[in-house]
Amino acid sequence: MKNFSATLLSLIKSRINQKAAFVMVTFIILQFFFAPLISLRLSHKESDWIFSSYAVAFSALSYTTIVLGVLFLHANNFYDFFDRITLWAIAVGCFLRSLEVVGNTYGNLFAIYLLMLGASFAIYITTNKENIKGSTLKTFTIGVMWSIVTVITLALVAALISGKTQNMLPEGLGIILFRKALEQLSFVTIIEESLFRGLLVSILILNKHKEHTAFIIQAVLFWAIHYSQITLPFMFLIFLPLLTISTTIIAYRYRTVYPSILVHTLVNVFTTSLAIWFQTCFF
Repeated sequence: MKNFSATLLSLIKSRINQKAAFVMVTFIILQFFFAPLISLRLSHKESDWIFSSYAVAFSALSYTTIVLGVLFLHANNFYDFFDRITLWAIAVGCFLRSLEVVGNTYGNLFAIYLLMLGASFAIYITTNKENIKGSTLKTFTIGVMWSIVTVITLALVAALISGKTQNMLPEGLGIILFRKALEQLSFVTIIEESLFRGLLVSILILNKHKEHTAFIIQAVLFWAIHYSQITLPFMFLIFLPLLTISTTIIAYRYRTVYPSILVHTLVNVFTTSLAIWFQTCFF
């Protein structure tokens, strides 16, 4: 297995150079801009079918790019930002997404592909673990605390801006939040954080950009891909910038992606419900 990992890294290094890797990641990031346009251009009936098919294909393409990108970075002896926890999160993301796309248009084929991709990546992580950066309990603890502070801050800001509300927390909230967490992990947060705070930053650094410049570039691009929220001033001008700043700071400070995945996931899952709770209890 170790010989397989070494051969695989050698093959990746010989086939993908730094510019090719940058183009590959840039292409995937551009896909984020296309998704809202596809939905806007189509009727609702067409949009449901085509957009869901696009989402399934995009998931497979994104995870493939992330896995190949990580192998490319390792082949070039660049191990920052993708420690063991982050890599296992990516593998788990493949597995979770494969379960969600079953039954969709072409979903079974993509499900099999994602299962194979996740299993192959898991084997690579296991056989190459001595070369992969480990994590510390301190980093994990700070990541959890930073996530909680970010969620509470954003929820309070949302509650203060919205004021008193008639919205109520739904019944079965626990199940709703659990399902939302699985969806966010498999299709949103692992993909976005790995691409932006992970691959894009790493490849920019390999292409001789300064580290702080790389983080600024990814932050601006991450904010820009959410342009469909521009009609919602709070979301586009306050919520997204604060989320971007929070995830960027934690990734920059601890040079790993999984804390930003944790922040992003908890924010997307809990902020709305917590804001409603603040509104009903204190306003």
